[in-house]
Amino acid sequence: LNGVIFSIEPDSGQTKMYHTPEMKSTRGISVDPSDNVWFADYYGHKLGMLDPRTGKVTFYQPPNKYASPYGLSLDAKRGYLWYGDTMANNATRFDLKTKKFVEYPLPTSKAFIRFMGLDERGRAWYGGFGNSKLGVVDPGDAD
Repeated sequence: LNGVIFSIEPDSGQTKMYHTPEMKSTRGISVDPSDNVWFADYYGHKLGMLDPRTGKVTFYQPPNKYASPYGLSLDAKRGYLWYGDTMANNATRFDLKTKKFVEYPLPTSKAFIRFMGLDERGRAWYGGFGNSKLGVVDPGDAD
C-alpha cells in the first residue's frame, strides 16, 4: 500500500493508518503549528495535508501539474512550507495562510533537489542531488 501515514500513541502504543485513494506516495513530512501533518505526494504531483483530529486529507495542486515534491521544510515564523520539486528543477514555497504557491526556478540544470534547510532570514538552502552544487533561494522578502 503506497501513500500511507501512520501515527502512534506513545502512551498506549496504539497505531492508526491514514490513507485515501488519491494518496499516491508520501515523501517529506512536516507538522505545522496547528498540528496539521503536511506531506509531499511525489507520484501524485501534489502537496497534501492531513488533519489528524478528523482524519481528513486535503490536496493542493502546485502550478506545475507534474510537480514532484520531495522533502518539506517548515518556516513556522513566516508561515511557509518549502519543498524541492525534483523534476521541474524548482524550489517551491507554499503559503499556509493563503494556500498559494510560488515556484523559484533554479539557476543550474538537473539539480534534482530533495531537501532544503531554512536560515533565520527565510532563505532556503539546498544541495543539488543531481549536480552536486550548493545553492540558496532568497525569496526577496527574507528579513
